[in-house]
Amino acid sequence: MFPALGLSIEPDIAVDSNGGWHIVYRKAEFNNAVETSSVRYLNSQSPSPVIIDTYSGDPNICSFFSPSIAIDSKNNVHITYNKITENISQLLL
Repeated sequence: MFPALGLSIEPDIAVDSNGGWHIVYRKAEFNNAVETSSVRYLNSQSPSPVIIDTYSGDPNICSFFSPSIAIDSKNNVHITYNKITENISQLLL
């Protein structure tokens, strides 16, 4: 047994009109050939990460890529990311 290894990668940061920060990123954890991958969001008002989407299993079946964040003129947060599942690529909004 090997200990789980984890990475927080591909961060994207946006700042709203009140100066608050917002971050989306991809987290990947590996434990004995099983990957748990997730897209996570946190902000300056609530710095504990919220899981937007997650998958646990064979990394050849599902992966997340390129999380992106934007703030509109009304301070609404918009998050997009790519999810590949069994050779099908999706852009999720």
